Amino acid sequence: MKAAATAQPRALIVADDPIEAGMLALDLVQAGVQAQAVRDVPAALQQVRQAIDMAAPLLPVVVTAFRQVGETVRLWNQLTELGPRPGMVVVVFPEQHATVETLAAERGLDVKTAGLEKLDALWDEVKRGEA
Repeated sequence: MKAAATAQPRALIVADDPIEAGMLALDLVQAGVQAQAVRDVPAALQQVRQAIDMAAPLLPVVVTAFRQVGETVRLWNQLTELGPRPGMVVVVFPEQHATVETLAAERGLDVKTAGLEKLDALWDEVKRGEA
């Protein structure tokens, strides 16, 4: 068993598209990070649960790349229910941010104070092609 001082954190990548998750994992591996793409939210939860059950010295860092922010929030809530929360990194695609920010400005919303539900609804509108 490795000592806590030598343990290396592991990144679990979960995204809407398994190819995107795999590419993010590959980028991290090439940068020297121990990373693994998982197929979906249940697989990510299972990996974190196993680390908790095994009393791993470091929990994996969960990296999400969902096109809908609500998916990340749901995953965070589910992770919170497991006990000790792992670190979490959220990938936001530039086009997501710019499109939602423009739409929010057109509607008089401040993206810093609008709240997650309103921003997620704006992104859903953009994805449907209504904006």
